[in-house]
Amino acid sequence: MSLTAWTWDPAVLLGIAVAGGLYARGWRHLKRRSTSRAVLFASGLGLVLLALCSPIGTYDQDLFSLHMVEHLLLTIGAPPLLLLGKPLLPWLWGLPQQERRGVAKLIGPTSLAAQLGTLLADPKVALTLYVSTFAFWHVPTLYDAAQGQSLVHYLEHLTFFVTAIFFWWPVIHPTGGTRSLSKVASIGYFSVPMFESTLIGALLTFANRAFYATYAQAPRLSSLSAVDDQQLAGLIMWIPGGLVYVAAILGLLASVLREEDELADADLRRAQVPEDRRNLVLD
Repeated sequence: MSLTAWTWDPAVLLGIAVAGGLYARGWRHLKRRSTSRAVLFASGLGLVLLALCSPIGTYDQDLFSLHMVEHLLLTIGAPPLLLLGKPLLPWLWGLPQQERRGVAKLIGPTSLAAQLGTLLADPKVALTLYVSTFAFWHVPTLYDAAQGQSLVHYLEHLTFFVTAIFFWWPVIHPTGGTRSLSKVASIGYFSVPMFESTLIGALLTFANRAFYATYAQAPRLSSLSAVDDQQLAGLIMWIPGGLVYVAAILGLLASVLREEDELADADLRRAQVPEDRRNLVLD
């Protein structure tokens, strides 16, 4: 296994180039520029490139653990960073004027595209699609069918990435609009995939046989056996993958508690005002 074994997939490179080029052009046109958002968006594109073109993607058919890293980058790595970059407005302004007007009409509030996007970004729908897709592709028969440079493999990655975008959408609105979920509701929202990753990760970690024929039959690129490789993949899903959800939950919980403290302090200050005024009159 070589760290220089990058696979320059033309489709991936083209997609990243178009997304990055439009964003950069639109970002320059907008008067209110946010460098931090641009950095977050660029980091998201970088993780997509890392997942699909680096040795992680090159050897994903040989090592289950690398394939797991690839999937986590496409679901909990790149999507939130891309959405934090608030890409929709820069993308729109990155288009030539005539095309921009056409796209604006195509995605207008009453358009079919907007209605479909609203449906898919509904928290219940987005969560269901996200956890179902993750579970679906980890069924051994389906997982083995998605290996190799095949249409099924590309479909697997596409569904992981797209459902992840819509999963993060209710929490990180891509235009800076109102969040679909409150912070309290978001805590429960993140708990579902956290439980799923813990369950699947534990099953893979404690299994004493290889579940996937692809990796049982793959040439060994390291000293790891097929079972060891599978257990490592389970640990990657269970611990680093689960920690992303835990961090999100703890961050939301801390924010909720901070807001409650601020409200309590404000109520206390309002309650003290009449007493302070009475003391001034008596003096």
